[in-house]
Amino acid sequence: MKHATGLNPQLDNSTTRQLATQKPATRLMKITNVEIKAHCKDPAGAERMLLDLKAKFAGTDEQTDTYFKVKEGRLKLREGNIENSLIYYQRANEAASKRSDVLLYKTQDAAELKPILKQTLEILVIVKKRRKIFFIDQVKFHIDEVDGLGAFLEIEVIDEAGNQDEADLRKQCLHYQRLLSVNDSDLVRVSYSDMILHKKTPEIIVDSTELIKTKLIALTAPSGAGKTTIARHLLKTFDDLAFSISATTRERRPHEEDGRDYYFLSKEEFEQKIANDEFVEWEEVYAGQYYGTLKSEIERIRKAGKHVIFDIDVQGATSIKKVYGDEAMVVFIKPPSPEVLFERLRNRKTESVKSLEKRIARARRELTYEDKFDRVLVNDILEVAFQDGEALIKEFTKI
Repeated sequence: MKHATGLNPQLDNSTTRQLATQKPATRLMKITNVEIKAHCKDPAGAERMLLDLKAKFAGTDEQTDTYFKVKEGRLKLREGNIENSLIYYQRANEAASKRSDVLLYKTQDAAELKPILKQTLEILVIVKKRRKIFFIDQVKFHIDEVDGLGAFLEIEVIDEAGNQDEADLRKQCLHYQRLLSVNDSDLVRVSYSDMILHKKTPEIIVDSTELIKTKLIALTAPSGAGKTTIARHLLKTFDDLAFSISATTRERRPHEEDGRDYYFLSKEEFEQKIANDEFVEWEEVYAGQYYGTLKSEIERIRKAGKHVIFDIDVQGATSIKKVYGDEAMVVFIKPPSPEVLFERLRNRKTESVKSLEKRIARARRELTYEDKFDRVLVNDILEVAFQDGEALIKEFTKI
């Protein structure tokens, strides 16, 4: 499908009638969204991609959002030629896909509510924007031109019924982020209101990593030593820990989920991120099989005020320590003996003979790294290893 550079797509009549020409009854809705916001260097290109995906164009809304001071969350009155509503929402500031819990009060004329709000609440900031609105099923897309800020693309996966799993909503959000070629480096963690306030009063936005000096804990070991099992136990034990999800090009196993176990990328996507310097560390572990840690993943966790825990190979752990120094602790998980380790790998029965031989050969090399890291934890009796791991975390993070 081709469109001219000066895009003016024909409106989808049903969607436009739903949003604009119909006069819906005033109502209160409780909605869960998972969404991202990103800088958009090519709004026309983004619009072409959405139309090529058969997105329904619902119209262009000239919006004025008036934000009011409230104790927590955000409250805004939206006045537009398509959307008119009072919106209260709570959402964490983070660059990756984030959940919003929204109370939406739809009205035919939002301006009628403004005098009451102005009498009872102080205005915080006003955001004006020109918004092009698109839909693909339950996913809403905005291409925004925001006064004083520039162009942005938003993706909102909407669960009006409140019966969808959050992980599924995040998966859809990530799916469209990739389809629309949105780089992690372009993601924005804060709202337009915060961005405008930050321009006026820079100290109003404080990065949480400045308030909470979070730590990084890398568990490293050869395959089969038990680092994943120990990492899962520590995550269940300490609420202040969050798992750094690695990116990989290897095939997804049946039980694995994209965005939960790994970020599964094609070889081309991974290599593009290498070229864009989006990794803290990466390695071609086997021929054509990459693993790496995205900078945006560490940033996401630290900005939430949590300590980062990694389940990572020895080369990656070496890189983490080199970059973060004393902020990072690398723990080498040691099997009771090489023979026990090799037997564990054989008992997995998840690989071909050739693949198993490669893994064992790599494990032999990685066992020689023991002396290169901060701490060594022997995993012979699992319950003892759990206790030793807990003690290391408490000592390093002061949890």
